[in-house]
Amino acid sequence: MGCHAVNGVINVITRSAAQLEPASVAAGGGNREDRAGIRYGGRFGNDVNFRRLCNPLRYAGHRDAVRRDEDDAAHQSQVGFRVDWQRDADSLMVKGDAYTGREGQPLPGSISISRA
Repeated sequence: MGCHAVNGVINVITRSAAQLEPASVAAGGGNREDRAGIRYGGRFGNDVNFRRLCNPLRYAGHRDAVRRDEDDAAHQSQVGFRVDWQRDADSLMVKGDAYTGREGQPLPGSISISRA
């Protein structure tokens, strides 16, 4: 990852809905950022496992030297699901995610750099 990454290997491991704990909640934050994650899963009969998730993120924008807000705050939310069906050697996985977000950006020409 990054501008100096060369000849690397990326190993992505996915787990079926049956391999995860039934529910989890995580939250974190600080003076600039808040985030949370909620995941809930279950089973339909013996063949179908599912999970749902929701992950909101809020990032507070910066302030300049005289405490004016810089327009660089951000917000993102993700909701999603995964359903795994398996019977004997046959299996099917269906996954879906939806994202929404807002990112504040300063208007062109509104940032200036000066020597103090």
